[in-house]
Amino acid sequence: MSAGPPGEGPAPGPLGEGSASAPLAETSTSSPSGEGSVSGPPGARGTSAPLIARSDHAPLIARSDYAPLIARSDYAPLIAALGITWRAGGRRAANVLGPLDLEVRGGECLAVVGPNGAGKTTLLRLLTGLTPPSSGSIAFAGQPFARLSRRELARRIAYVPQIRPAHVPLSVEEVVLLGRYPYLSRLQLAPSGGDFAAVEDALLRVGIGELRQRPVDELSGGERQAVFIAAALAQEAQLLVLDEPTLHLDARHQQQLAALLLRLKGGAARTVVLATHDLNLAALLGDRLLALAGGREMALGSPAEILRPALLARLFRARFEVVRGGERPFTMLDLDAAGSLEEPAGPFAGGVA
Repeated sequence: MSAGPPGEGPAPGPLGEGSASAPLAETSTSSPSGEGSVSGPPGARGTSAPLIARSDHAPLIARSDYAPLIARSDYAPLIAALGITWRAGGRRAANVLGPLDLEVRGGECLAVVGPNGAGKTTLLRLLTGLTPPSSGSIAFAGQPFARLSRRELARRIAYVPQIRPAHVPLSVEEVVLLGRYPYLSRLQLAPSGGDFAAVEDALLRVGIGELRQRPVDELSGGERQAVFIAAALAQEAQLLVLDEPTLHLDARHQQQLAALLLRLKGGAARTVVLATHDLNLAALLGDRLLALAGGREMALGSPAEILRPALLARLFRARFEVVRGGERPFTMLDLDAAGSLEEPAGPFAGGVA
């Protein structure tokens, strides 16, 4: 996707309005393994010098057509992760992720970028509490995850995973109603009027009210994505976490999703963390970008600090060029330089048979 500022067009589609995330049990059974093609700084972030000196960059220029960057001092940490790691085997297994220190500030959008196998999905699973860290600690607004029940975490954090069930034998309205599950009491036999009101609000804000009675299995990929986002919106969580939200979407639905997420991050009470391979979507939405490589932090900073050709070449082992500068740069692959960087042979290496 080459995401730019949403422009005017036809009437909003399924992602044309709204906010949100999805609580259906995500079915991914594997986490990305750390790749060693790009090595990050050893140890936690606090033990090494920053990659980018902020004084080396000109002041950021405000643009009215983009959401403004958030000043670091204006927001207290919503999520605080200290020394977190995750490994697939026992104690002697190598870390897939970490050690990593990370703060997610209330009201910001943090975009996580990096190559395949960098640990992006693993990090999101840790930040949502779906996977406990092998070591280290994570807290939400000062409360350690270990002291919060699954229901309490679900009221605070909504997650739209990259991989979802292929078959969902429910209507759109029923799926969105699942977002209210964290609020049902043990003695409650049916959803309350407040639950149905939250569902109605989510359907209308995302723009899929007319689909409420449709079976989810009959929907297009973009419409299904809208349903899961509406379910997350109905969850009324403070933190929205999305893994590759534009995956399998066509250009129109990508634009609508970007416009939706821009409105979401414009709300003072909404914090967004997303992992994406789309660097221009990350530039459009992110107040800060976290570059992951081999399970470690390579760099953390504003879009202008991260989306630089030299850093991207190190991160992806591919050459990029900046086609539009400013505080939210627009980048594209330099196809003329394909294969000019030394790298191990990959699945797409070699010529045509």
